[in-house]
Amino acid sequence: MLYKVTSIEFDFTSDDDSLTPEEQQDIVTSVCSGDWDADNVGDLVECITDETGWCVQNITYKLVNI
Repeated sequence: MLYKVTSIEFDFTSDDDSLTPEEQQDIVTSVCSGDWDADNVGDLVECITDETGWCVQNITYKLVNI
């Protein structure tokens, strides 16, 4: 299934790296700008976490009709 992320919140807290608010917004914008292919919502969250390197705290999405 294809998903369009309409909003997302990440856990940007980390002991090693500190992102600026602009860098955080760039990641959010990147995730929301495309469609994501996933088997289910759990897989969607895992794909986004793997791609960005940040844990998803909250996500809203819609299914994309092909």
